[in-house]
Amino acid sequence: MTAWKVTVGGRRALTILRSRPFLTVAIVAGVWIVASFVSRGFGAYGHLRYLVELAAVIGLVAAGQTFVVIAGGIDLSVAAIVTVSAVSLPLLSWQADPTGLTAVLAVLALTTTIGLVNGLGVALLRVHPMIMTLAMATFLQGLMIIIAGGSAVTAENPLVRWLGNARPAGIPAGVLLWV
Repeated sequence: MTAWKVTVGGRRALTILRSRPFLTVAIVAGVWIVASFVSRGFGAYGHLRYLVELAAVIGLVAAGQTFVVIAGGIDLSVAAIVTVSAVSLPLLSWQADPTGLTAVLAVLALTTTIGLVNGLGVALLRVHPMIMTLAMATFLQGLMIIIAGGSAVTAENPLVRWLGNARPAGIPAGVLLWV
């Protein structure tokens, strides 16, 4: 009969291999590798970069939502507020204001007002946060359909274009903010 000797380093390695974070990363990596073989272009650098850019937006919103959840609330209007800001900024920017600062400040004021209405509805009117923010999200989605007319909105202002396309050191600005 042979006795197996497990060293301290070996135990540590086994602990890491059995940990949930490691298993999660291993499963995601495995699915990524399989998908790269099955779907042409899935593992390409451009596709990975695109996914990271999308994840940056969700990550930034999730960071803010984390504070709401920690405070014991819930906000279902976040996606609609992001949409309002994304549609409003190009519409409020114009060539007469080359800095675009007026439009940025107007959008910040607009989204702050939306948040204030949500907060007042919950705090003063005692509307449940889920109901209040769901109602606000529905209202804002309808408003954006009316304002944008169901079509894409493009930015003419150079600053607004830069905000959407900035890549300091070749890395999208949203990804840098997220990280």
